[in-house]
Amino acid sequence: MENLSIIVTEEDLSNGIKDEYGVIYSEDGKRLLTCSNENLEKYQVHNGCKVICEYAFYEHEKLCSVEIPDSVTEIGNYAFKNCTGLTSITIPDDVTEIGEGAFESCTGLTSINIPNSVTKIKACTFSGCQGLTSITIPDSVTKIGDYAFCDCQDLTSITIPNSVTEIEKDAFRYCAGLISINIPDNITEIGDRAFLYCTGLTSITIPNSVTKIGDSAFSYCTGLTSINVDKNNKNYSSIDGVLFSKKQDVLICYPEGKKDSVYNIPNGVTKIGDFAFGGCTNLTSITIPNSVTKIEGGAFEYCTGLTSITIPNSVTEIGWAVFEGCTKLTNINIPDSVTKIGYSAFSDCAGLTSITIPNNVTEIGEGAFKNCTGLTSITIPDSVNKIRERVFEGCTGLTSITLPNIAKIERDVFDGCTELKNIYIPKGTREKFEKFLSKWKDKLVEIEK
Repeated sequence: MENLSIIVTEEDLSNGIKDEYGVIYSEDGKRLLTCSNENLEKYQVHNGCKVICEYAFYEHEKLCSVEIPDSVTEIGNYAFKNCTGLTSITIPDDVTEIGEGAFESCTGLTSINIPNSVTKIKACTFSGCQGLTSITIPDSVTKIGDYAFCDCQDLTSITIPNSVTEIEKDAFRYCAGLISINIPDNITEIGDRAFLYCTGLTSITIPNSVTKIGDSAFSYCTGLTSINVDKNNKNYSSIDGVLFSKKQDVLICYPEGKKDSVYNIPNGVTKIGDFAFGGCTNLTSITIPNSVTKIEGGAFEYCTGLTSITIPNSVTEIGWAVFEGCTKLTNINIPDSVTKIGYSAFSDCAGLTSITIPNNVTEIGEGAFKNCTGLTSITIPDSVNKIRERVFEGCTGLTSITLPNIAKIERDVFDGCTELKNIYIPKGTREKFEKFLSKWKDKLVEIEK
């Protein structure tokens, strides 16, 4: 097979031949290089052309129809990206390669045929095609690439053939109209955030072939009430529609659409995964058993109905953004076992009025209590040796804080703390703290420890 480049050089353009419509071809007519006519509305690609080069019709917003002859075998990267007026295009059966982002943000496309000669739908190929309502993927395809159908908001159904073995990251992210999808028996991997924000999905079944499910694969699917797993799957399982590892020691995803207000995490679970309960607004109370030792990032973020939760003594670290946006939490007991509070761990917990940081905590992460507008006072224990930047930024209700003889305080820790009157520090440390908190030195008050 002839190897023709999809990349256009200055030499190609200088030697190219422009037709009457302002479309430039290579000298031999085998490569469509670019289109210089931004007002072009309809076009028929010349017979004998084999390659439509990358960016050929990029941002030709008035282009509404393109006819591609059977001679074409490859469509280059971003060839029709942002052709928002494009409503009709036929891809011939001999096309084997459709490049990354080839039809990205073609918002006027309502349907498209993918020929049987294509083996992979590449990254961003149809991303942002918000007018697409349905699409059939042929049996020749084995992989659906990163962001392939991301933000196809009107897509209501899609048939994935048994030939597909991998759905890569963000493949169907923001497909809010998608109400059902079949995951065929040959799928082995579902990538990170593959179905993130697919708010129309109500249930999903994981076949026994799946060996890997990426982080947040089904997070923020507000209509999802159950994730079911084939009983013969060797890596995953489900209990009452909640996704677990096979051994049920890792809770991976609690479906956001479940209507229960109370949930008891089963004994034996040792880890709560990234975004496991993210956006579960119906939950008001969660019980974490003593078997849990690790709570990963974003585990309970934006659980806006959550009013109470108990962290057991078995937990040693509160990860990043674990309780971010839990606006109804009024107080929380951090156990003595915790040594680190991650970045944004409690940010935007506007209802939080009190919190006790235990004596074993050594580090408080960036923005950990940012925008906790209900906090009025807080004491940092002697064990803390570092406070990261913007920890209390936007805590507009904070009037006083007590700090230990700390080794390091990063920038903007108290930005937006408009009511802060007193920063209590150990006697004899004013000089050091004035360097850390130069903008707040008039608020420093030395006290006996």
